[in-house]
Formats: sequence, C-alpha cells, structure tokens
Amino acid sequence: MSARVSTAGDVFRWEPPQPLFALGMAGIAPDGERFLVQVPNPESRAQEIHVELNWFEVLTANKGS
Repeated sequence: MSARVSTAGDVFRWEPPQPLFALGMAGIAPDGERFLVQVPNPESRAQEIHVELNWFEVLTANKGS
C-alpha cells in the first residue's frame, strides 16, 4: 500500500492508501521482513513440480564427491 502525504507548513495531510500492485498468491514471513509471490510465466510450459524432501541431508551426503 502507498499513501501520498504532505508536510507543508505545520499541517500533516495524507490521502487514503492505494495498492501498489496486485498480487495473486502471496505469503509473508512471520517476521514481516520477506514475502513470496507466485508469478505466472507465460513462456513456461511446466506440467509438473518436483519436491525434494530432506534436501539438506542430500547436500551433506554429497559434500565429499
């Protein structure tokens, strides 16, 4: 959200907040410092998604290779 403000003279004025941009699916980190947004890619033809579980263990197991 964004709002115009004016501090001319001794008076503080503001306009009602307006959205900066539209988001589809979005997630905000619990600490409020980061967010994740799903953005469609019209050039992508992906039909499936692969999820790697225990990825940290896979990385550490292959560390010596």
